[in-house]
Amino acid sequence: MKNKFISSQRGSAFITVMGFSIILLLLVASVLKYSGSERKLNNREKIHFEARLAAEAISEYGIAQVKNILEKSSTFTDSVWTSTDQGLFVPKGTYASDVKLPPDSFWTGSHVLPSTTTDENEKPIMAVGKILDISAGGLVLIDPLNPDNDNDPLKGRRAFRYSLDVLSRATTSDPVSGKVTNYMQQSFVIRAAPLFSNAIYYNMDLELQPGPEFVVTGSTHANGRMFVRSASDSSVKIQFAGPVTAVKGFWTNFARQTADTNDNTANPFFQNFNEQGDLQDNIVRNNTNPGIIEILVAGTTGFKPMRLTADTTGFTPKLTNGTWVESTWNLTPSTETWRQHLGIASSGNTENNTTKENYANWTQQTFKGNLMTHVNGISPMTLPGIPDYSYVYGSAYPDPFLGTADAAYTYMETGSPLGNDLLNAAHALIETPRLTTAPSYNKVTEQIKYSRNAGLYIVANTTFADVTNAHQPDGTEIKVKKRSYRAFMNDTSSGTPVITEVLLPGQDTYGDNNGNNNPFTSSGSTMGHKDAPPIITMYNINYAGTTTSPFFAEKMDFTDATTIQANARRMYDLRRFGNYEPPTGTNDPTDRSGSNVYDPKNLYMIDIDIAELRKAVRAINIAVTDSETNTTEYYATGMPTSGNIAKYIYTADAASTYSTTIGPTNQILVAPTNPASPGSPAKAYSTVAKWNGAVYIESIAADLFSKASSTATVNHRETRKLRNSGVRLINGRGKAPSVNDTQGFSLITNDAVYVLGSFNADGLDTTPSTVSRLVPATPGTSTGHYPDDYPGVSVANSKELPVSIVCDAVTLLSQPVYTNENNQSKGWNDALSYNRSGDTNWSTSWASANASSTNRRDGDAVTRTLYKVPYDSASGTLTTTSDNKLQPSFSEYSTALLMGLVPTGKGNIRQTSGSLNNFPRFLEDWSGVNCRIRGSFVALFECRVATEPWNIHVYGAPGRVWGFNLIFNEGRMPPLTPKTLSFRRSGAVDIRKDAYNTKLADWGYPQLP
Repeated sequence: MKNKFISSQRGSAFITVMGFSIILLLLVASVLKYSGSERKLNNREKIHFEARLAAEAISEYGIAQVKNILEKSSTFTDSVWTSTDQGLFVPKGTYASDVKLPPDSFWTGSHVLPSTTTDENEKPIMAVGKILDISAGGLVLIDPLNPDNDNDPLKGRRAFRYSLDVLSRATTSDPVSGKVTNYMQQSFVIRAAPLFSNAIYYNMDLELQPGPEFVVTGSTHANGRMFVRSASDSSVKIQFAGPVTAVKGFWTNFARQTADTNDNTANPFFQNFNEQGDLQDNIVRNNTNPGIIEILVAGTTGFKPMRLTADTTGFTPKLTNGTWVESTWNLTPSTETWRQHLGIASSGNTENNTTKENYANWTQQTFKGNLMTHVNGISPMTLPGIPDYSYVYGSAYPDPFLGTADAAYTYMETGSPLGNDLLNAAHALIETPRLTTAPSYNKVTEQIKYSRNAGLYIVANTTFADVTNAHQPDGTEIKVKKRSYRAFMNDTSSGTPVITEVLLPGQDTYGDNNGNNNPFTSSGSTMGHKDAPPIITMYNINYAGTTTSPFFAEKMDFTDATTIQANARRMYDLRRFGNYEPPTGTNDPTDRSGSNVYDPKNLYMIDIDIAELRKAVRAINIAVTDSETNTTEYYATGMPTSGNIAKYIYTADAASTYSTTIGPTNQILVAPTNPASPGSPAKAYSTVAKWNGAVYIESIAADLFSKASSTATVNHRETRKLRNSGVRLINGRGKAPSVNDTQGFSLITNDAVYVLGSFNADGLDTTPSTVSRLVPATPGTSTGHYPDDYPGVSVANSKELPVSIVCDAVTLLSQPVYTNENNQSKGWNDALSYNRSGDTNWSTSWASANASSTNRRDGDAVTRTLYKVPYDSASGTLTTTSDNKLQPSFSEYSTALLMGLVPTGKGNIRQTSGSLNNFPRFLEDWSGVNCRIRGSFVALFECRVATEPWNIHVYGAPGRVWGFNLIFNEGRMPPLTPKTLSFRRSGAVDIRKDAYNTKLADWGYPQLP
């Protein structure tokens, strides 16, 4: 029995073991089955993920192409894309066939089915959609307080915003998991930011080296490098009260520690200059400068310095207290030299991934996105159709004889011949239109030119030739007689320009009689048009010289009785000199001698009376029988009288009247189409659509170059003489020309501009009562300067006009002030334009000897009699005499300035550009006198007319009450303001096939089966 019991137990155990074994086997089988299923699921998920990545890669590939096309060729109106532009990439659009799929080789090694697969439903596809306005037709503030915008380079600026979607499809195939198809919609935003939404925009290196304290309001951007330092070893504060983006790096208070023998070939901005701007050889200067450079911290009202106040932590290498933080991170005061800022390998301190990361982290933590460079992901913001600017220090000017026959300097990138000024392509923005058949014609560039889009186009001939070739707004060639001008209205409202030759008030000739040097006359006009106060004034100037060669003497002769009267109408610019000959540069202004005499230019001036132009513009919008009785439309405080004559540029005769009548004599008239009756204008010009607020002045002398001789040296010299010209704005005090209180005004020319007295402002130092806002009242809001009528009205409701001056260079001349009708006490007068600005440290050998401690001022010291404003001795002389220029008066300019500069070291001349603090040019000693500018400062190109380098010897710096005009911050921009394009991705999402088809149908593509 006992044995049987044991045997039974053993049998039961066996059954139990077998049961557990079977269960275990079932569990193992189940696990194995589950593992296989999971592997299949994981594999399918991987294939699905690969399909999604492939679809995203397709859309990214398309977006890169779209971006490239738009950067090179996009054009759109001031507020919205045209219907044609909206459909640039959809079927039948201009660029529909230019966006390609990635090549099949792109998918090598992947599971993605290529375009050669047989099933049409499995091939990769891409569809680019319409460009849609998401700004409601207006500018949108990129909110600086939105955390999503912390690292947005447009933070705090205004831009037009447009969206564009790209659809893509990709299919992957795997033997285990089969095929997976993914449909994706990738969205990105196109931002078009007006240049004047920046307080400062430099398309090149931006240098700032002020003597006194300097506050930059608004946003600052440089496509190149930024170099900021105080001019002397003192506690000078430089503050940036807004975002700063410097693509290629930001350096502060750098200095040369030891004398260096390579100064001649390096950037002179890194060298040492005295306060007159003269290079000081072998002077050692360290960077222990106690000056203060501060940047506003985003989202706050506080500033932080670029010089450390404590050791850094969490960075390698650690920077010690007192270090000036630079873009090249691993520099310290004890080892830093100027060469290291150039990134020269021999200095041993060049950027690397670690230093970039350290610098990016420090700037982000310190300024919260208000200081960014390329290490923060910033890239250049450029104009569409304009290649990037590039420059090598010490480079020579391009030789005009290497360019095409239709322009002195050209920017062609393709074709034959190539341009000779490719690196300065943005200068094309202000140049004359090119014929479609011209060697230098480039459609994309032509589309954005001011000259093609301005509503009023004026051609002025200041050259020697009796008849000279010029252009209409569409590039059509015309003839213009010497010392005369022609005018055209350019109606671009319909998309196709309608060009009409017109007569401006005071214009006595027009046309060219088929090129026979016999222009028609309007003297017989029954409307009294010829006798109206002229908008444009040009004079026939007689230079001193022989009868056979009367035009080649550059210096005004004050002793020749036969030329005194005519020459007294001229103006000298002591910065611009006569015998400097780019590209050879035989007269270096920093190396004067008896054989290399400094010879200032006597200019052929094209004077524009802004007050008269305003009356004509107003007349466009009213009946010919009406008159303008609101005198404050022209001057903020009324017309000139014996009591307020000191406040205005108009006349030195207090008894003179100023006609406010708007009617026949003030209107712009259509020139006759019948040459048989040239004295009877066909009709009054009264169509509002033809005025868009922009006036372009084609200065023929600024566009031509001489090929009269077979000797290049002679032709270079004569080319310089052809360019002895300028456009001057007079009577600009008060509101600028505009048909209403919102449109605004833009004055553009290919020449240099001189602004005589206050412009688009009341010229009173008492308004606005609050000049500037250094720190925003609310964190994130823009800093800047208020318009004249603040605080009487809010900035948004201000009636100050948005205005811009766009040209090769700008010189500001101070407001003339009179104590009575016969005496001028302050301000500019042409009669003294050749005179020195003061007698301190002046030498009789100023023109023939190098600068020294006793020779620091340029100009003559002959006592001369002043003549009446605005500029002409023919209007009579004053009792005032002087051997120095008069002291400037407070002057105010409310305008954006878009112009060029002469880069540091250009032509191997060892002088700086003068930096941002000397960007507008001056010719008077403004010491102790404020110059107020509110607007925007844009350096877009190198000068090609006023090419002479910065010269502190011709002026004294003003008190710089400069800042961003807050009406620009409200989105009110001057007419034809250029825009830079930037792009930002806004999301990529998977979509269903039916949603995909809906989009395709909306864009005009065939739907998928």
